[in-house]
Amino acid sequence: PLGHRFGYRIRNESKSSAQTRVEVVTEGVLLRRIQSDPFLEGIDVVILDEFHERSLNADLAVAFLKEIQQEVRTDLKLLILSATLDPAPLKRYFGASLTHLHSDGRIYPVTIEYSPPKSQREWMDHLVEEVARLCTTDLWGHILVFLPGVKEIRWVQDRLATHTKRNVYPLHGRLTSQQQDNALAPSTRPKVVLSTNLAETSVTLPNVQWVVDSGLHRTSYVKNGISRLKTEMISKDSATQRAGRAGRTEQG
Repeated sequence: PLGHRFGYRIRNESKSSAQTRVEVVTEGVLLRRIQSDPFLEGIDVVILDEFHERSLNADLAVAFLKEIQQEVRTDLKLLILSATLDPAPLKRYFGASLTHLHSDGRIYPVTIEYSPPKSQREWMDHLVEEVARLCTTDLWGHILVFLPGVKEIRWVQDRLATHTKRNVYPLHGRLTSQQQDNALAPSTRPKVVLSTNLAETSVTLPNVQWVVDSGLHRTSYVKNGISRLKTEMISKDSATQRAGRAGRTEQG
């Protein structure tokens, strides 16, 4: 049961107990834990997953954890995980204390095609046309489309309704668990899944043969003390990660 051996802790919500051995937390919660408990008493291992996504909180956490290891907790173990990150900068930062482990997964070949819109203002119209074109091909497989946010997902979903007979599913954090399960459920009929970067690392959609990447994502920033959202280009690491969704179970 959640909250016993395995638990989680996010802002204003926690499901853990004295029996919890593995606790999944956000980067912000980790930083607050370090500030309130600088020795991280009772913690044997800290795992930072998907580190290539990079954030101020993640980088700050690494700096604090390195200091804790060197100064007071030589027994504390730190695992930094990523499928696409260049380990060289981390090697230089940690020096001899860092051991690099490389694991080759089974990766199928992925062919990359670049199809820019005529103008940046028309990128969503162009994306709809490209997805509709793929829907007419004879190759079997699902199509996973990466879009920056919920607004774009809804717009593209409405337009695709008149361009294809395939089932089109949204996938983002605002959906209920059941709605997300509908998008991820195995299907013998090819479908189109419109996703934020939720599908970049957090989930695996089986039988994806095509990935259509807008190259954009939505990020938060603070201006004049107010948190805001902006749309910007993704990193090369994120582009590689997204493309890899098409090579998980077969050639894509």
